[in-house]
Amino acid sequence: TQGSAAITLSDSTNALSGTITVSGGVVTLANNAAAAQEPGVPSIVFAWERHIPFLAWTIVPYWSSDLLYAASFLTCRTKSEIDRLGLRLLTVQCVSVVFFVLFPLKLTHFPVRLDGFYAPLFQTLVSFDWSYNMAPSLHVSLAWILWRQFRGHIWGAWFLLIAISTLTTNQHHFIDLPTGLWAGVLVVACHDDKWECHQSTRDPADVLCHAAPRH
Repeated sequence: TQGSAAITLSDSTNALSGTITVSGGVVTLANNAAAAQEPGVPSIVFAWERHIPFLAWTIVPYWSSDLLYAASFLTCRTKSEIDRLGLRLLTVQCVSVVFFVLFPLKLTHFPVRLDGFYAPLFQTLVSFDWSYNMAPSLHVSLAWILWRQFRGHIWGAWFLLIAISTLTTNQHHFIDLPTGLWAGVLVVACHDDKWECHQSTRDPADVLCHAAPRH
């Protein structure tokens, strides 16, 4: 197996820019396809969802998903780990887009008018976030994948808060969460390398391979 040399900042930024470019394009196409089907796009909403409180402050963890997406590439120790993370992120977004196009769902929450500290965060979100990329929730899928990258109980609690924030910011319906978790778990299972390699000396040909830790 060809090893992975020590990574550089450019490796991480190149991988990040690649995933953002591809994912941004496919999600936009999916939303355009769903918008073209209006008004025939359905919604799946449970009656009890009306009792979910709107918590403006949870827009902060909701937005943090984007920052952690970018930062995740800086946590990689080898190029093979960068490749695995990038492949997971691209795959889950492509899988999600297939569902966005074939089985589009529409958000039924009405926009909330806010003033004060959190208002700009919601206004920025409304300016580019569409109402059709619902199920599976990419925020939940990415939360699972990124937690497997960051690891630890504290990060686990934060990513759980990100998943919950999809409801408390009126950005998703409940059905989007379990489907998002399913997508994330499936992608991690499909791209779970058993071996990881790295340079053991300064000699590029001297590569050490070992069983990779479970992420």
